[in-house]
Amino acid sequence: MAFTPLNGYRPIEFTDEGQQFVLPLSAFYLDDTGKVQSNSALYAAHQKQLDALLASLTASGIVQALPEPPPAPAMEISAERAGTAGNDIIVTFANGRPDPNTDKPIFDATVTQKNTYTGLTAATISGIIGDAPGTGTTPGLVYVSSGPNPGVPADTANPIALADNQGAYEATIDDANAAQAFKLRARVDDPEATKITVAIKDLDGGANPPTFTLVASWTDQENALKPEDMSTKFTYLLQVDPPQDGVVKAPADGDVPLKGGTDGGGATKASATVWSG
Repeated sequence: MAFTPLNGYRPIEFTDEGQQFVLPLSAFYLDDTGKVQSNSALYAAHQKQLDALLASLTASGIVQALPEPPPAPAMEISAERAGTAGNDIIVTFANGRPDPNTDKPIFDATVTQKNTYTGLTAATISGIIGDAPGTGTTPGLVYVSSGPNPGVPADTANPIALADNQGAYEATIDDANAAQAFKLRARVDDPEATKITVAIKDLDGGANPPTFTLVASWTDQENALKPEDMSTKFTYLLQVDPPQDGVVKAPADGDVPLKGGTDGGGATKASATVWSG
C-alpha cells in the first residue's frame, strides 16, 4: 500500500466534546484510495470527528497530497566529439529493475546514431560528408575515402557493415555494374566502428545528375548495467560524467536525445542531462 504524505497550511485543529486538539500534518497520509488515514492514537480516539473534518479539508484543497519531489539528475552525457553530428545520437534506457543478486538498480541501455543524407550526387557527396575525418559541410560517422571522383552508387539490398581493412574500417559501395562507386571509411578507426552500417537507397537514375540517399548508422545495446558502468560503455560515441553531486544514479526509462552540438571554430558537443528513475 502506498503512503503519500499530506501538504497543507497548518496543523489539523479540531474540537470534540468541548476539548480542543491539534495534530500535525505529519501524522496523516493518503492511502491508495485517496482517503486520509493516520496511525495516531489521537486520531483513533476521535476518528468520527476527524474523518468529517478531513474530508472537508481535502475536498476544498486546503489539505492535499504532498507533491512528489522532482527527479534528481542521474548523469550528464555528451557526444565523444564536438559537432552537429552528435545531435543525431539517442540514448534509450529501459527495463530499470533491482539486481536479483544485490537488489541494487540495474537497467538496459541502447545508443544509436543515425546520419541520413538525402539528395546526394556523385559530385557533392565528398563535400557534404567529407573526404577526411571531420571535413565536409555535414560530417558524420563516415567519409569518402576512395579519392576525388566518386561514381554513382546503386541501391544496396541490405545495410553493409564496415570491416577492418588493415586498420582502416571501410565499406565498398558498388555502382549498377557491380564496380566500385566509392569507399566509405569510419571517421574514427576503432574496432567499435564495425558496428557502423551504411546503405544507399532512393537512387533516382533519371535525374540529371542522378541523386541518392546515404544512411550511416551506429548502434549498440548493453543489458543489466549498473549506473557506474555507463562511464566505460558506448565510448565510441559517448562521454558520461556524474551529475553535480558526484553520484551517478539509475536513469528513468525513456529516450534521451543529445542536443546543442555545433560546428566551426567554437564547436560544441551535443549533450543532455539524464534524470533518475
